[in-house]
Amino acid sequence: EVEIEEDGFGQPVTTTYFDDPENSVFNPLDPLENIQQNPIVRDLIGANPFAILFEAYRSVIYGVPAQGDLPATGPVPPDWTGLAVLLVASLVFLAVSTTIFKRLEPTFAKAL
Repeated sequence: EVEIEEDGFGQPVTTTYFDDPENSVFNPLDPLENIQQNPIVRDLIGANPFAILFEAYRSVIYGVPAQGDLPATGPVPPDWTGLAVLLVASLVFLAVSTTIFKRLEPTFAKAL
C-alpha cells in the first residue's frame, strides 16, 4: 500500500498555475502555423471541458488578454453559453453513467 503524505503545498501550486493568465489554454497555441491554418483544431481544443472552465475562471478574475489589435480588458463575465453547454453535457453523462452502473451493479462481486 502506498501512502501519500499531503504537505499542503501541491494544491496552492496547482491553483496558481491554472490561475496564471499567461498559462491560458490558447496562448501557447496561437503562434503555431498549424493552428492558424486549421482553426478547427483550436475549436476542438476549446471543446475540452477543462478549457471551458479555466477560460471562464480567467475571464472573471483577469479579463481577456490582448489579442492582435484588440487591447486587454478588465474582468468580464464568463462565457455563459459555454458553461451552460458544459452543464447539460455533464448532466447527460451523469445520467448515462448512473444508468449503466445500476444495470451492471448486480454482476459486481460484493467484496466488503
